[in-house]
Amino acid sequence: MPTIMVINGIRFYFNSNEGPRSHIHVQLAEFEMAVWLDDLSIKQNCSSKKVGKKFLKLIKLHQKELMEGWQEYEEKNR
Repeated sequence: MPTIMVINGIRFYFNSNEGPRSHIHVQLAEFEMAVWLDDLSIKQNCSSKKVGKKFLKLIKLHQKELMEGWQEYEEKNR
């Protein structure tokens, strides 16, 4: 589970071998969410709407870096 970045304790990571479509997992304490990076649609919703909105806002803000991190990892591990 490579971590791409951590912002204020919020971990952005992905699981390897989860298919060709890029997505990011986001975790803070017991809250977790997964979002497709190409269109920012939700793959796995967060149990807290408030935390989920915060996660999505950060993913949108860092979408380019997250996508680049995902692609870099995938290229190295083919």
